[in-house]
Amino acid sequence: MVLEGTIPIEHTLPFVAFIVVNHGKYNANCTGSIIAPKYVLTAYHCLLTNGTTPTSPDAATVRVGSQYKSKGRAYQVREYYITDKTSKSYKNWDDIVVLELTQEILFDFLTTAAITLGRSTPRIGDTLTIAGHGIRIVQRRRLAIDSYVIGNVTVRRNSKYCKPVTNEFCAGGLKQGSAKGDSGGPAFKIINRKYVQVALITGGQHFHIIDKSRRDYQLIGMYDHGTLLKIAPYCGYIQKATGGAAYCQ
Repeated sequence: MVLEGTIPIEHTLPFVAFIVVNHGKYNANCTGSIIAPKYVLTAYHCLLTNGTTPTSPDAATVRVGSQYKSKGRAYQVREYYITDKTSKSYKNWDDIVVLELTQEILFDFLTTAAITLGRSTPRIGDTLTIAGHGIRIVQRRRLAIDSYVIGNVTVRRNSKYCKPVTNEFCAGGLKQGSAKGDSGGPAFKIINRKYVQVALITGGQHFHIIDKSRRDYQLIGMYDHGTLLKIAPYCGYIQKATGGAAYCQ
């Protein structure tokens, strides 16, 4: 869910993917980004059935070519690639995974295209744009919609509500941020007229902010403490996993 986000004009972000995972009783919907004709980047926890047990690759389906979940072309996942750190530990893992599809996505650069991956590291105070297929929240109302939603987030300092792990950082604020349902979605900036992904969504939680100075405790708005994972530390891993098809610039 993107707080106070907006539904974009169709084909605004042709690199956004919708990911469905069905493995027995485990079902999950996530967001991802196309990084090469056969590869999609998303959050690793989307593939974990109980927080530790990964699903099989064929449990995941990727939809691209439309901003709507119910439309677009469906592609099966042939294999997925995790980091060396993740392969060595089922408790201390990197929340990033590269999905390899069974066939290449045909790019027309209107409905489908790859996003550029960036080496820059977001700094406190920076504004990033995020995209997610979760529920849209507007004025405390949860709106179930078919489209992905976009919104801005501000990079913030760690706090007692946001304690990121290695290579993660906090981003969100009043009436902005990400939460469950947006996992794996891209966080990006526009650099030299190109969309450049510098992070991906890994989680978040939101709270109601109340004006306690008023007798009626009027609600000011919702405040989100989201976590994003930096792309820069994983440039080598992504390039290796995709055989050089995707790389950071």
